[in-house]
Amino acid sequence: MRIVTRHLLHEFLLNLFYCVAAFLTMFILIDIFAHISDLVSSGVVFSKLLLYYGSIILEALDSLLPAALLMSTLYTFWQLSRSNEVTAMRASGISIFQIMLPFILVGLFFSVTTLVIKETVTPKAVFWADAFKKNDFKPLDKVLYGNQAFVNSRDGRVWQITEFDLKKPNYLKGVKITTERPDGSSIYDINAVEGFYMDKQWWLTGVQVQNYDKNNNPIGKLIPIKSDPDNIRQFSELTEEAAVFSTGVKGWENFSARDIIRYMKYNPNMSDVNRASRTFDIHTRLAMPWGCLIVVILGIPTGVQGGRRNALTGIIMAIGLFFSFYAFSQVGIFLGKREIVSPVVGAWLPNIVFFCFGTVMVWRAR
Repeated sequence: MRIVTRHLLHEFLLNLFYCVAAFLTMFILIDIFAHISDLVSSGVVFSKLLLYYGSIILEALDSLLPAALLMSTLYTFWQLSRSNEVTAMRASGISIFQIMLPFILVGLFFSVTTLVIKETVTPKAVFWADAFKKNDFKPLDKVLYGNQAFVNSRDGRVWQITEFDLKKPNYLKGVKITTERPDGSSIYDINAVEGFYMDKQWWLTGVQVQNYDKNNNPIGKLIPIKSDPDNIRQFSELTEEAAVFSTGVKGWENFSARDIIRYMKYNPNMSDVNRASRTFDIHTRLAMPWGCLIVVILGIPTGVQGGRRNALTGIIMAIGLFFSFYAFSQVGIFLGKREIVSPVVGAWLPNIVFFCFGTVMVWRAR
């Protein structure tokens, strides 16, 4: 690694650390003051408090990281320009693109990292934090939900679940599975005491079946189904994954893109409005993390120009750029969810507009 690159990375990452620390401190303090009475009365242990704030910070990554990256990029280039380091580097034959490279790589790293975290860790962590807060900041041994239903319109099945624990999604208690005809009438019900999802297969215990005629009238009585000596039977025809049953209790804001795709797979006949809204949600979750890279591209030429002005001007420019980016996000939501433009275009609109804008600014600054 070249000395210049190491110097740029050191200055940038140091400023980024300060910005992230400042934003996180403000974020945590605001939340603590909002819930101070509940936290004191609950006697929450420090380890659970750390876990709670780590979880809600993950939810705020889409806003906190781009803001910190933009501020640190602007400030780093303001410092470099004020001390004429940018001029010296360019006079020695280093192009603006070589100067930009360390910043772009950091922005790219945080974009990819945020995307992976938002698709894997964040949905479960945020859901746990919300349940922990609703439980008055007291430990949760179980996250029980009762009388939940899941409709699989693709395969014509309706699941009704008496009780399940989100901390053990592969176990269901009190299961009724109705297989339906295309007209919505029942063909038969599978009633089970318990359901287990193991090796991508459903295993049910205490199984009884009720058949129906074409007029949806029961045919005879419940028929017990023979099982193995352990009173458990495999049902390979049940193709639903255990993870889909959480869709009935989680809000859409706690769904990852993969969760929404899975939901749409089982509900191919949803209305055009709902399909457009869900498609928009998928692409929003994929597009938002790339804001980390976009703000770095915007911040570089803006910071170079800001070096010729005072620090207050740079701060105002940072705030203006940040809110402009998220204002375009709201425009994209309005256009995409109302199908004025394609949901895909609406979700990616802020990234497209500001990437083009930042690229033009960089090209002019070269």
